[in-house]
Amino acid sequence: MRVANIFLFTVGPKGNAPIPSVLGIYLKYANRDTTNFIGWFHLTATAIKGGYSGSYQQIFMIDKSGDTSEDHTKISEIAAKFAVAEQPQGNTDLKTLKGDIGAIVIAHGSCALAGTLSPDKLAYTINNFRVSTGLTQQFRKIVLDVCNVGQKAGVFKKTNKKYNGITFQEDEPQQEHSEEEDEDEQNKLNFLQAFLAVYGPLSKDAGTVSVAGWDSGISVFHPDNEYFTNKVSVAQGNTANVSNPAIVDSLQPGQKFFSNRERTGSHSEYTLGLIDNETRKTHKKIYNYASVEDPSSTGRIVQLKIKDWSDKEK
Repeated sequence: MRVANIFLFTVGPKGNAPIPSVLGIYLKYANRDTTNFIGWFHLTATAIKGGYSGSYQQIFMIDKSGDTSEDHTKISEIAAKFAVAEQPQGNTDLKTLKGDIGAIVIAHGSCALAGTLSPDKLAYTINNFRVSTGLTQQFRKIVLDVCNVGQKAGVFKKTNKKYNGITFQEDEPQQEHSEEEDEDEQNKLNFLQAFLAVYGPLSKDAGTVSVAGWDSGISVFHPDNEYFTNKVSVAQGNTANVSNPAIVDSLQPGQKFFSNRERTGSHSEYTLGLIDNETRKTHKKIYNYASVEDPSSTGRIVQLKIKDWSDKEK
């Protein structure tokens, strides 16, 4: 995305965060002359009555237009300490940050979770972060670099009362089903839609927001990426290896690639793939939330096409 200020949000267990992906994304944006600010924050959520409360730790922050809180050459060292060192809890003031802002959520995940956060928890946590740090702007775009969040697995349904008043509009052609299956299929939401249906109304006073993610396994290139050490997700007696790591070793840091997993018992086999324009059209899912004047509605979520996402990249 083309924004002046980029926020990197890790979520879930710190020891399980895909740190090389964070480093790759950081290098991508740090090398852009148009980037003014990069901040890396780790988000957590706790349940409270009527919703969730979010908190954050500031891991790294660099502001090219003001005081630099950290030397950007130290980010690898900071990342190495991330999982074992305690960073200060949220006490960051971003009221004076100028220009548009975007966020990238980086975590291992599934069609139902980003790290260990549900769509509701992630929505409250990101909104709490924006409010508590004094950001007056809306995140113009939020990207989830989390595997499979664009898949509809039947975990989230439009009929859930928490989505009352939300209008969902989709351009995707529906697969053919029987009448009973078709009704159930029409009611399914993916993680991105479920997130936006909560986050949009929470933050509507700050303006519209667009969200993107993938319906497949996804990762971000960096030379230290675990895929290139053949140590992917080796934990609790599970083993894993990558069948074709060479296919993506020509990518630049920050470039995304597919990472699809097949599991046999306690062993996982990963197959990597390049992303081109055609696969992007198929596997990247994009949605926009906008509030509406109709008092009976809490907002409208519309599925966008690729050409509508790249509004500042034409």
